[in-house]
Amino acid sequence: MKIKLGKRSFTFLIIPDANSKVMRFRFPALLLYSLTIIGLILLTITIIMNINGMKNLNDKKMMAAELADQTVTFEQTLTDKEETIEDLQNSLVELSVQTEEMKLKVEELKVFEEEIRDISLATPNDPKTRKVGISSYSLADDSVEAGIGGVEIEVSNADIQSLITDTEQTLHSLTGDISSLKLQLADTKDMIEQNIQLMRITPSIWPTISTKVSSRFGYRKDPFSRRASFHAGVDISGKSSDPIYTTADGVVTSANYDRAYGYNIIVKHASGVSTHYAHLKKILVEDGQNVKQGETIGLLGSTGRSTGPHLHYEVIKKGATIDPMPYLGLVE
Repeated sequence: MKIKLGKRSFTFLIIPDANSKVMRFRFPALLLYSLTIIGLILLTITIIMNINGMKNLNDKKMMAAELADQTVTFEQTLTDKEETIEDLQNSLVELSVQTEEMKLKVEELKVFEEEIRDISLATPNDPKTRKVGISSYSLADDSVEAGIGGVEIEVSNADIQSLITDTEQTLHSLTGDISSLKLQLADTKDMIEQNIQLMRITPSIWPTISTKVSSRFGYRKDPFSRRASFHAGVDISGKSSDPIYTTADGVVTSANYDRAYGYNIIVKHASGVSTHYAHLKKILVEDGQNVKQGETIGLLGSTGRSTGPHLHYEVIKKGATIDPMPYLGLVE
C-alpha cells in the first residue's frame, strides 16, 4: 500500500478549559515531516558545530600553552645570550688588560736586553757596569679584598669594537716585537758567551784574598837600597800561606825559584798577556800545566828579595810589564 503524503494531514486540538471553545489546527503531513527533518538537520549541524567549537577551543588553549612555553624559552634564551655577551665583553676587557701588561713586559725585556748587552760589552771592572733588573708592578690577588672605585660609565658597542681593534693591533705588534726580541736575545747570548770567554782568558780577578796594595806600579824608593827605582808590578800584602789564584785561564810557562823573585810562577794567557806571581811560600803547579781562572797555584810568602809576606803581581804584554791596576779595577 502506498502512502500519499500530499493528501494526508494532521489535526491538532487545543482545549483551553471545559467551558472554552476547542481550537483546531490542521497541518499537511508533508509540512510536518519536512519540519521534523529540517529540525533534525539543524540539530545535527548544531551538535557538529559545538563539537568543532570545543575542538577549536582546545586547539587554541594548546596553542596558547605552547606559545607561553616558547615565550618563556625565548626569554630565557635572550637572558642567557645577554649574560654571554656580558661575559664576552668582560673577557675582552681582561684580554685588553693582559695585552697591555704583556706590552709592558716586552718593553721591560727590551730594556733588560739592552742592559745585558751594555754589560757584555763592558770590561770586567768597568765602573760604568751596573746591576740589571726588571722593575714592574703587580695586581692584587682576587682572593684578597682590595679597595677599588670610580664612576660607572656605560660601554657602547662602538667602544667595544674600538677595544677589539686596539687589542688586535697591539697583539699583532707584540708578535713582531717578541720575534725581534728573540733574535736580539740570541745575539746577546752569543755576545755574552764570547765576553765570558774573553773574561776567562783576560786577567780579571784578584790574585789573592787580600786587596791591600802595599806598593804600586811605577817609580818608587827601593825598600832595601832606599834609592829611586822602578817597580814592575804591584805588591799585595797578606798573611803567610794565603792562597794565590791564577787570574785567568792559561798555561804555566815557568814555575821555579829566583834570588830576586823567590818562588814564582808565570802563566801565559790566550788573550796575549802573561801574569807573574812572585815571593811565594810554595808552588802548587808545574811547567806546562793548564790552569783555570780562580785556581789555587801557590801560597803567599816572603821568599827572595822581600821585606815580609806579600804577593808581587805583574802583568806582561808583548814582553813588557804594564800597570796591573786596570785589571784589578783600581784605576783612579
